[in-house]
Amino acid sequence: MGSSNLATILFSNCNKNTVLIACRQSGNAVLDVAAVGNHADVLYICSTITNCLNVVNGVCWYYSDNYSWNFVPGSDNVTRNSYDTIFSTNSNYRMC
Repeated sequence: MGSSNLATILFSNCNKNTVLIACRQSGNAVLDVAAVGNHADVLYICSTITNCLNVVNGVCWYYSDNYSWNFVPGSDNVTRNSYDTIFSTNSNYRMC
């Protein structure tokens, strides 16, 4: 898709106040993990800061169009690179 297309979708086309981020296994209707938040919180720009978190209502959000994006539980930490490199802590409640 490319980062410029993603940015267009997220910042121009997605203009509602609330955003849901989720994933599921292909072919399965049940979500494996999901979180919802205000648009500005879900897309809180962290650039390439490795431990940047925006904690809101028990969810830590982080976003960069060319680094990594998503969420972890509010009490967890991240070590961001091109993805979140911490897998062992609450892995069923993290998405990157």
